[in-house]
Amino acid sequence: MKKYYAFIIIVIVFLLGGASLTIFRQKKDTQNSNFVTWKFNRDTNNWESSKTPPKCSALIFETPINLSKVTSILYPGQYRGGNYKPHGGFRYDNPKVNNLKVTSPIAGYVQDGNRRIVSNGAVEYNFEIINSCGIMMRFDHLTNLSPEFKKLAERLPKPIKGDSRTTVLSPYVSVKKGEWIGTQTKTDVNFGLDWGVYDLRKENKASENPAYRKEHQEYSRLNFHALCWLNNLPSKEQAIAKKLPAGDENVGKKSDYCY
Repeated sequence: MKKYYAFIIIVIVFLLGGASLTIFRQKKDTQNSNFVTWKFNRDTNNWESSKTPPKCSALIFETPINLSKVTSILYPGQYRGGNYKPHGGFRYDNPKVNNLKVTSPIAGYVQDGNRRIVSNGAVEYNFEIINSCGIMMRFDHLTNLSPEFKKLAERLPKPIKGDSRTTVLSPYVSVKKGEWIGTQTKTDVNFGLDWGVYDLRKENKASENPAYRKEHQEYSRLNFHALCWLNNLPSKEQAIAKKLPAGDENVGKKSDYCY
């Protein structure tokens, strides 16, 4: 009889131990312990990592869409439409071009996102992807999403017309390099994809200029860390991109980041 009770006690302890281990793992996953995460500290105006980040490999990125379909380039670091844009992008005004596949040039995790209603009633999406070493990419004007990103979008607030505020998507979800984000479809207000690349480890050269710093202090989270991603493309893509005309006729290729 004593042996029987001893056996029962061992089983209970084992089960409780297993339950505790499961709870611990769930809690661990919920806190995204597998990621080196990044957060902008508004008190210090600096990006901070959750722990020591790995070193970044060479900053060479494939474009998120097929560059052969692009008709012009929006340069990062310029005023467009009355507002300052630290991001650049791609336009494809050819009427035969539509439904461009958008993929992630880096592996990382989805930091936050937004969905909003545009003027024709369609819904467009914005997502930020950050890799552990401290490179962030922002994609805007996405339309049709992949199944995985549709799940993420369901965690966002209901879309409001013109509301571009982002929402943190924690617990974070990992993204593989080359993973399908969605398909870019033309709407009556958009014929392209916005793409911004940011080095969260350090401030850019433009922010060393006191005049620039004063003018863009309010949005230092992005403006002080944006890169001229044209310089980070593979050599063949870089040559093609730089030969394409500027997407904004008013400012052309003038840029605070592309020297």
